[in-house]
Amino acid sequence: MASHVAHGTWRLDYPPVCTKALGARWGYNQRPGEDFDEVYAPVSKSVALRTMVAIAAHEDLELEHLD
Repeated sequence: MASHVAHGTWRLDYPPVCTKALGARWGYNQRPGEDFDEVYAPVSKSVALRTMVAIAAHEDLELEHLD
């Protein structure tokens, strides 16, 4: 963050007086004592990826990648 400020690529700004700032609307709410320590990030294992690529190559299938 300090690097952004130092290079002028970021600045803190406030919303106009007549508007309301966005809250946590995308499911990022945590409950005290219940899920503060829980982190979920789905990650595939490399062996699963290699297996899918091998099957696709063997069956002459096309693969598509979505990020």
